[in-house]
Amino acid sequence: MRIIETKIYTFDELGDDAKENARAWYREHIEYPWFSECLDCLKSFCSEFGVKVVDYCMGDARRDFVKTDATPANFRGVKLKSFDRETMPTGFCFDCDLRYTFFDEFQKTGDAFYSFNLALENFLQCVRNDIDSQYENDSVDENIALNEYEFTENGVIVC
Repeated sequence: MRIIETKIYTFDELGDDAKENARAWYREHIEYPWFSECLDCLKSFCSEFGVKVVDYCMGDARRDFVKTDATPANFRGVKLKSFDRETMPTGFCFDCDLRYTFFDEFQKTGDAFYSFNLALENFLQCVRNDIDSQYENDSVDENIALNEYEFTENGVIVC
């Protein structure tokens, strides 16, 4: 039998290279925390028009997309006055991005189908931006500290 002693460090106690290793671990192993809320916003918005989300990939700038079963027929008879810009069905921040984009563009163009598709594009960009901000050093550092992760001297997570 042998005993191995390991010194354990908080993130703030690590050197710069070890902090980079800890950040790399975090980025590789911790998923974006708001994914289900984003999806709820998307599905809620689409359902207002009788549209279903068929497929999606959010947060990957090379291939993010939202596929729906929307057709121009879903938007026949949609009137601006029947759409409340300020109602936030899920209460999550991405409701605003979807609803404001749709309403404002529909007001400008009078084309509800086009406005719907533009709202989806804007939504994807907003999700991508939020994911990017979640993985910036300041945010990663804060989350590592808040979760009280511990590391070896080299920045390797201690399970």
